[in-house]
Parts: sequence; C-alpha cells; structure tokens
Amino acid sequence: MNEKLVQSLLRSCLFRLIFSFAFAAIAFVVVFGFGVLLALIPDRYLEPELKAFLQVGSLLCCGGLLVIGVFVWVLTNNSRIYAQFDAAFLPFGLTRSRYLLAGLRYQGQYRGRSLNVYYYVSGGRYLRVPNLQIYVSGNFRTRLALGDKNVLTQLASSVFKQNLIQVNEPAYEGLIINTIDEAWARQLLNDPAARDLILHLVGKETPGVRGLVFGPESLYLNLRHFSLALITPEAVRGWIEALLNLAALAEGLPPPTQTAQASEWERAGQFNRNRFLLPAILIVAAIVIVVVGIMGGCLLLLLLTGQL
Repeated sequence: MNEKLVQSLLRSCLFRLIFSFAFAAIAFVVVFGFGVLLALIPDRYLEPELKAFLQVGSLLCCGGLLVIGVFVWVLTNNSRIYAQFDAAFLPFGLTRSRYLLAGLRYQGQYRGRSLNVYYYVSGGRYLRVPNLQIYVSGNFRTRLALGDKNVLTQLASSVFKQNLIQVNEPAYEGLIINTIDEAWARQLLNDPAARDLILHLVGKETPGVRGLVFGPESLYLNLRHFSLALITPEAVRGWIEALLNLAALAEGLPPPTQTAQASEWERAGQFNRNRFLLPAILIVAAIVIVVVGIMGGCLLLLLLTGQL
C-alpha cells in the first residue's frame, strides 16, 4: 500500500485513539475523585442523601460541561478553518457557500474558466479524512486519470477494467495512469511543460494522497489525507494556476480519437451536487425500511411461534 496512505491512516487513528483515551481518563479521574472526596466526608457533616444528590449532580454537570465544550470547540475550529480557506480561495473572485454539514464550496469564474472547489471531511469517529477537490472547466473530449499507486487504486482499476498504461519516464514512478485514448495521453504526458505541471500537482513528493482527472468537460485535482496546514494562499494559487495551464496545454493537443461525453451526473458533481441529495435520502430511507422490516418480521415470527 502507498506509504503516504498508510502513514496518514495510522496517524489519524492513533491520534484519535490517544485523544479519546486521555479524555476518558481525565473525565474518570475528575468524577471518581469528586466521588471519593464526598465519601470521605463524615455523615455528621454531610447527610448520605445529600452526598448522593451531589454525586448525581456532579455527573450531570460534567456531562453538561462536556456538551458545551464540544459545541464551543466545533464552532471555534470551524471558524478557524473557514477563515483559512477563505484566505486561500476568495482572492480568485469565488463565492463561498456551505457544503454538507460542515464542508465548504467555492465557485466562480477565473481566467475565463469555471472554477469549483469542494472541501469536506469523510470517515467515522477514529478515521477522519479531509477531501479537497478543485475543478476547472475545459474541452478535452476524452478521459485520463493519474493517481497515487496503492492497493485501493489498483483494486478499483481491476474491478472497473480500466485501461492502464505504462510511461517510460522516471518522473511518473509511483503513479497509476489510465485512459481511454493512449495516443492522446502519451502526447500529453511526454510534453515537458505538461510533465512539470503534472508533477507539481500529483508528483511522488507532494503531500497527501492525490489524483488528477481529465474528463470530457473538466479537469480536477483530488487531494485526500493531508494536513490542513497545507492550505495556504501560496499553495492554492500554485495548484489552480497549474490546473489552468495544464488545461490549456491539453486543449492545444491534436484532438483525441477515442472520445467521451460528460454525463449529467458528472456535470452535477462539478456544478450542482444538490442533485445527489434526494437519491441519497431515498437510499438511506430504503435501507432503514429494509432493516426495520427484517427486525419486525423476526419479532412477529417469534411471537407467532410462542418464543416471546
């Protein structure tokens, strides 16, 4: 598996496990210590009923303080992240809006192209993965994707029967490359200027796990497993300028012979992801209905057979 991916997964899981353990230990010590202090007070100074009341009250107070603390921390952290991303993306004349629960979307026009940016965090309690996607519009009429070579990308390539190609260029070592038009892809990949731009975006030494995808009507950079300290105005400007220059180089190549057309869902992924909301709700509702139906059927079966 790709070293960057392994390091990110281990670092994320380990940090959250340590934080959860430390927080639980501190909460236990505080609550348990207060309980011990109450127990050591002689009954002649503090009635047993009042001790029990104070112990329950201390648990409720700790729980309330925990909820308030988490709420304040989330608001403070989100405000810091919003300010950081605004400083990086608003100078391009983009407008910001909310995406999902705590994500961000930036959209607008820059240098004559549509520019769309999505940031969100995926994963569960112990594995939180930041995702950043930067789209620029273009007219490529074919498909080409480059990404870090790891077990996940190799598995996806096998499952979806992607047309992988090998490029005899040491600079592309560690990248998995698939395309529907090999001749067009090799023209682009062998161009020195394009190679420098590609390596700036998804090279082996770049932080995070990255993918660069040419679609029929868009080029986008997908960045995952990265530290938020990476999002600076200088870094973002470098990515966006590289994407725009690479798009211009690709459009200047001879037209591809193996072409493709963008689907409506593909366009929605770039411009209007709200279209995914209703299908997602319907899928979740269907899953819940099936689970409830199975549980209800099992319960009814137990009742009919006299097991309950």
